[in-house]
Amino acid sequence: MGQDIISQLGKPISGHKDTSLESISNHLRAIINEKRFLVVLDDLWEENPLELAKLRTLLEGGKTGSKILVTTRSQKVARLMNDNGDIKLGVLPSNDCWELFRAQAFPRGTVDDGDKESIGREIVEKCKGVPLALASLGFLVQGRKTSQWEAIRDSDIWADDGDDGPLKDKEMLPWLKLSYHYMPHYLRPCFAYFAVFPKGCHIEKNNLIQQWIALGFIQPEDSVETYFDELLGMSFLQEVAEMSPNVSCCFPTILFEMTHLIMSESTGVNGKEASRTN
Repeated sequence: MGQDIISQLGKPISGHKDTSLESISNHLRAIINEKRFLVVLDDLWEENPLELAKLRTLLEGGKTGSKILVTTRSQKVARLMNDNGDIKLGVLPSNDCWELFRAQAFPRGTVDDGDKESIGREIVEKCKGVPLALASLGFLVQGRKTSQWEAIRDSDIWADDGDDGPLKDKEMLPWLKLSYHYMPHYLRPCFAYFAVFPKGCHIEKNNLIQQWIALGFIQPEDSVETYFDELLGMSFLQEVAEMSPNVSCCFPTILFEMTHLIMSESTGVNGKEASRTN
């Protein structure tokens, strides 16, 4: 975690040789020493109190007023980081839900089809304020025929959904199933291949594409970038970090990971909590 924070600041440890906790701690303290800072740790899953204590130690030394903002779907993590500072986040308001869906479904910003708008608003209602579901389904219906929008709205898969308060695992399955059901056939092997990566694993884009090619998942006539970008657009992937260039690569390397909601057995995104600590 300390190395990730340092890399985001663009000040890597000289030589990249000593990666001990003491070295990382000293380097990070030198960066933040007597400075007021805001550090945002998004979607933190580490529940080991000792590891979280190390993390807090790494960020000591800033000026008064410095803040650490943590988002997590684990109540345990929220309590350990700051038992008195939990802020439970609810689902998105209706207007924001539609705007998020619309931005994906109509990327040019113009809703030019009244029927699709009406159907889209019904799909939005079924998503129950979950941002990841809205973004994924919005991308999914983009450019599709009205009949396909209707098929998604009327799918029996929505019957798996419940209405018992905060979304639970089973309630996220409908839109995940729909996303997979309407996923182009050529993308399915690529998506299924993510099962070989452990939860939280950082995935280097070019390396992943080479594995897809080696396994025969990429059609010869297709652009390899298209496969990756479509999964990214459907919110199945998220960017997590950028590595400095090394001797074998002249350009920065961007790392990705599967969206936690898909990889984990935890509650849905509206179960995310924010924990604020000094």
